Amino acid sequence: MSGSDMTVSICIPSSAIRCENSKNLSQATYIAYQISKLATVYKVSELIVLDAPDRSSSKIQETDSVGNHGSKKRVFAEFSAEDTKTVPDFESDKSNEAVLLGSLLQYFITPPYLVKSLFKQRERASFKHAAKLPKLTALPFMIENDKKYKEGLTIPKHTPKMSRKGRHSKPHKKLQVTRFVNIGASKPLILEGQDVPVNVRVTVDLSQKKVVSPQVAYKSSNKTASFAYTVRYSSSISSIYTESGVQGGYTETAFVEADHYHPKDKYQSLPQYYKKDSGNILLLVGNWRDFEACAADDKNLGSISDVVDCKIAMPPGVRIEDAALIALAKLSNP
Repeated sequence: MSGSDMTVSICIPSSAIRCENSKNLSQATYIAYQISKLATVYKVSELIVLDAPDRSSSKIQETDSVGNHGSKKRVFAEFSAEDTKTVPDFESDKSNEAVLLGSLLQYFITPPYLVKSLFKQRERASFKHAAKLPKLTALPFMIENDKKYKEGLTIPKHTPKMSRKGRHSKPHKKLQVTRFVNIGASKPLILEGQDVPVNVRVTVDLSQKKVVSPQVAYKSSNKTASFAYTVRYSSSISSIYTESGVQGGYTETAFVEADHYHPKDKYQSLPQYYKKDSGNILLLVGNWRDFEACAADDKNLGSISDVVDCKIAMPPGVRIEDAALIALAKLSNP
């Protein structure tokens, strides 16, 4: 958070854009936009999309269409025919809601000139409503008025075939590092004296042609400041923790109730969150029963209560995007 040594990660279940919360792609897009905007304003370091099981099969239809891995596709039951075409194809074991939510959250922090490089065409089809929304001005690189620094994507240089005795042979393996960066210009920027991993988003100094840290580029003295959250997909509760990119892991997990209409749920006995000035806090924002259903499918957990330390109280029935905003406001207040 701004002004402290605390980092904040937020876990959002994919049910946030399920049909009980959004009736079409436009509504789902705006929910993701609100989450993205508050995350950039409050400098959230990580957004985790939890693929939550559907607890209400009557609301979501299962089609007979089978994906590459034999799993049935799930689509929004009340999407119009036009909107359903824009949902990304069901790949691997990720639900459509999780894929769509994660893609939208990533899109909102991507400079327009990198969208084609970072997203496949079928994913970009889901952004027709997102493209009409205002840019997130809390991110300095989205304003596009800095002529010294720019966000880019490292790209591989074309690897020539090696000739031997008049014959061409293929290289044994692809290069893992590069000096070429796509910055949206007609030609890629060539770094001077730096080899960086391929397919990584970086901040570059255009005059020195070097990769620099966001703190240097955007003049921040706060080492914990975030210049765009990272987006991560989790298929289970345990993978939220085992695959965390936060240095040192999470020091505390707080449950933030949302879409809540059951006052007798077990989380009521959790202690209230006590404000701290440092640490890595993880906020689980959503319906307790969604997280409990995920824990029930997790062989490494007995209950969601096994990982939750405390709660941040909310008024009953608050939507997920609103609960996240209220929780972040509480964390930032002195």
